[in-house]
Amino acid sequence: MHKLFLPLAAVLGVLVGGVGAAGAQHGGPEHLPPANVNMQLVGKLRLTTGASDVRSGPIADVTAFGNYAYVNHWASECPNAGASVVDISDPANPVKVAYAASHPNQYYTEGAHVIHLNTPSFTGELLIESTEPCDASKEFPGGLDLWDVTNPRSPTLLGRGVGDVTNPDGSRKERAGQLHSAQGFTLENGRRAYVVITDLEEPTSREVDILDITNPRAPVQVSETGFGAADLPASPQSAFGNDPRPYHHDMQFEIVDGRPTVLLSYWDAGWILLDVSDPARPRYMRDSDFPATDPVFGTTPGEGNAHQAFWSSNTKWIVATSEDFSPFRLVGKIQSGPFAGDTFNPNQASVPVKQITPFEPVAGGSGRGRPARDQLPTYYAGLACDPLPPAPGPAIAIAQRGTCTFAVKAANIAAAGYVAGIVFNSAAAGNCDAGFGMGGITQRGLPMSSVPRSVGFRILGIPGYNPANCPSGANPALPAVGTKGADVELDAFFDGWGYVHLLEGSTLRETAQYVVPEARDEKFSIGSGILSVHEVKTDPRPNLNLAYISYYGAGARVVQFGRNGFQELGRFIDVGGNHFWGTFPHYLGTDPNVRPVQRSDRPLFLLSDRHYGLYILRYTGPEPAPEP
Repeated sequence: MHKLFLPLAAVLGVLVGGVGAAGAQHGGPEHLPPANVNMQLVGKLRLTTGASDVRSGPIADVTAFGNYAYVNHWASECPNAGASVVDISDPANPVKVAYAASHPNQYYTEGAHVIHLNTPSFTGELLIESTEPCDASKEFPGGLDLWDVTNPRSPTLLGRGVGDVTNPDGSRKERAGQLHSAQGFTLENGRRAYVVITDLEEPTSREVDILDITNPRAPVQVSETGFGAADLPASPQSAFGNDPRPYHHDMQFEIVDGRPTVLLSYWDAGWILLDVSDPARPRYMRDSDFPATDPVFGTTPGEGNAHQAFWSSNTKWIVATSEDFSPFRLVGKIQSGPFAGDTFNPNQASVPVKQITPFEPVAGGSGRGRPARDQLPTYYAGLACDPLPPAPGPAIAIAQRGTCTFAVKAANIAAAGYVAGIVFNSAAAGNCDAGFGMGGITQRGLPMSSVPRSVGFRILGIPGYNPANCPSGANPALPAVGTKGADVELDAFFDGWGYVHLLEGSTLRETAQYVVPEARDEKFSIGSGILSVHEVKTDPRPNLNLAYISYYGAGARVVQFGRNGFQELGRFIDVGGNHFWGTFPHYLGTDPNVRPVQRSDRPLFLLSDRHYGLYILRYTGPEPAPEP
């Protein structure tokens, strides 16, 4: 899986106040019906130029500061990606006033954050943007972009390629690593400023980096930490999902009981707290554990996927999301050879790659929707980096990871006429029997999945493989390309979309879950868009336990949380659907990093729609009493 929600039945709601709904399909051809419960559509602004595929889109995250919103433009905007600066002082009529352009071979991601600095080197507002490359085979600077947005209508670039430039052996890298997310924070009453980043190119033991940006024109890395195999022993969750491994995905800074604390979302390892009182020496505090059996869908093991999280304004609670792009779990069975009868669980490549489903298995299973083959033969495709001989009839290609991209492997397997591809892990250090995800595949008509190295050997019918001897030590040789392996079944069952978790702030114990009804229902697994949760923020007012949640195809949700779990209070899906990424409750004219805030009025609810641009809502329903 990767992850999502539910009826609330899918209701055609009455639009309340503000702006009328547009007929354009913001969510693409697949989406849930429009709905409006306790929401006012205040305003919106198109920042895209046309329609795009339902499973991607040119818009990424959104953040805000003062009277301005900053909306990131994603990979499909390359080479013109960056961030739109939008004046929201009149929220019913937002206006784009500037554009902060990224490097032509980079785009902005989830790490959009504005902080106020009052340091000896800089006074004003700083926009922090994490970057990833458009084409990793070509030159790109990596790292962060830092912009002076003290005058938001005229952003000034202060730093590009800001990040970790030191290899584990102490040598200097050619550039900073790719970053999926980042968040800034200040200490010493604003006199010192820092940013926490995810370093996508370092091992898990080194992927939590902290930079001193007190002088944003000359940042300095002050620490590099993380949690490797010794800290995060193999968990059952790491065997499943689109990205089955523990790694640092996101973070939130907060002062908790007087202690500067960073909350890390560490995918299959759950959520981790770091004491950053001294950013040069961050200290582990505690971490959460996913239950062995998923508390919502009952699968064993559960999947994990700690994607993002946010504290309540009083820090008593943490509302967290686990993202899941696939509602199906694969089941494979070897039907011939020395390992006949063995089962295995491949990990499907993420959409838009063609998915194996209960309605359309590759071989075996119920075959709902079409006749199913009982089993299919497999053939070894080597690395699949070069054109392959034609498939000898309906068959599955078994390829080894490495040397070329997953996209190249998939293209060669499809061109040879195979009906599916399975990639097993390489013998490189850190790979071997680890699970892994496969991104960047553009061959949409071919199901692709991945398995640990030992499973690949079993499918190929090679006895004697010893995982303890990988990466060093003796193991059997692989056969020639074209060698027949075992016959296999390859089927899937429904295990739901990604959803929301409630954790106690002091213990990280999980106490409740929120799932939209459609995410529980297999009927919505096909044709309704991606029904996974993405991000969450909480209300900035003291002790007011409201969460503002963005879902891809299931729209915007407002939920109450606390001792009694979750209760949905509001939802919004526009006519034509939505595909939301970012969420940001905000009061005009304020610094959103100053929490809690004493206000009697309600915040705006900003969202970024991947196919449209900026939405501005306001929740109008009942509010819970402040938590004592």
